Amino acid sequence: MAETISKDTKSVKSFAYVALLSAGFHVILVVLKYGLGILSGSIALRADAFHSLMDVLSSLGIFAGIKISERKSKIFPYGLYKVENLAALATSIFIFFAGYEIVKEAIYTSSTIVVSNIPITVLGLLVIVILVFLFSRYEAKIGKKVGSPSLVADAKHIGTDLLSTAGILIGLLVSLWKPNFDRYIAVVIAVLIARLGWTILVDSVKVLLDASIKNEMLDDIRKVFSNFPAAKDVTRLSGRCSGRFKFIEAEVILDVETLQDAHDVSSSIEEEIYDCFPEIDKILIHYEPAKKQEDK
Repeated sequence: MAETISKDTKSVKSFAYVALLSAGFHVILVVLKYGLGILSGSIALRADAFHSLMDVLSSLGIFAGIKISERKSKIFPYGLYKVENLAALATSIFIFFAGYEIVKEAIYTSSTIVVSNIPITVLGLLVIVILVFLFSRYEAKIGKKVGSPSLVADAKHIGTDLLSTAGILIGLLVSLWKPNFDRYIAVVIAVLIARLGWTILVDSVKVLLDASIKNEMLDDIRKVFSNFPAAKDVTRLSGRCSGRFKFIEAEVILDVETLQDAHDVSSSIEEEIYDCFPEIDKILIHYEPAKKQEDK
């Protein structure tokens, strides 16, 4: 016997506005970085401004992905949650492209790089560091709270600005003694950015290919079943991610007398699971009576 139990849909305030805030924030970073790059002559800063410009497009794509993923239809009865993972995947591509552009400009700029206006540039970079730190913390907090992979990916993406800005600061100071050191810092920044892009890419592909959720969560869900004496055994338990939500399937041996009893026990189990794991969207429980199992 199988029973599909869905969580009641509750009206919650959309968090898509965070992605729009991210796009606006990146526009501010583009202006600040490019202005400081022109003022100082730093190739790393100008390249990083281009990186932030790509982030504007990435954040707009995430906004569209979140809004689309909120919809359900007859064609997509399980929702379009994975659109968020597609948005996260697109974010990783933008990260790789930004890293490539930084390396290209650093390598193919043949002239000697002479930086200037160091004090003003350093002050501007410190302002950028504070803004990036505060906004990335805010976006990561919202993303984890609602379980949005695209917002979490974007927050990590923004966090790379802390690495790149720190590298640029070092490059500017060292360039006072060693001209052209700025371009080497730009290459190091590109490698760090590409590494983060690879992590986001792998995580997104795993979800799109229906990889299992972590064993730790499955073990925690199994413990919920053990809280019910009628649930004698969980013979199979699996789950997959879809956007910020998760889908669970379980096969359970129930020691009950009637079908109604089995339904009541299953309903109690699913209510407790939903209370413990709000990110679960749907549970499919297959149950068999213990007597039938013993006769085999």
